[in-house]
Amino acid sequence: MTKLQPQDLPSLFAAFVVHDVTNRFSVYLVNNSSVSYAKVTMLTGGFLSADGDVIQTSKITKEKGALQPYSALLLDESDYDELDFVIWYELTLADEAGHRRVYQLQLPKYGVGYEKAVRDIPVLGQKGMPVVLS
Repeated sequence: MTKLQPQDLPSLFAAFVVHDVTNRFSVYLVNNSSVSYAKVTMLTGGFLSADGDVIQTSKITKEKGALQPYSALLLDESDYDELDFVIWYELTLADEAGHRRVYQLQLPKYGVGYEKAVRDIPVLGQKGMPVVLS
């Protein structure tokens, strides 16, 4: 996972936000640009290793709707204990003309590195960990 410096935030990235009070986390897709996306589709799943075997969770596809300029879209929200798994996301973004682009990201297992990477997230108005889309 690439660590972002404040001046390095891309125009499109994910934000991993841990809510200490509720022991939950949220994942947002942040659009810090003037570009509009007509449709965001998300495929997500997770895995962990146990006794040398990889255990895969089920995969879920969700239509998340449009992503407007300078806005954030909630992708996922769950209990912090879910971070025992490596949670991954594949996002398909379509523009108004129907052109699609696919991005991937994964959350840090157990939230490792969160405290060192937390910062103000533009557009979202919260503190969180920026996550680079690949």
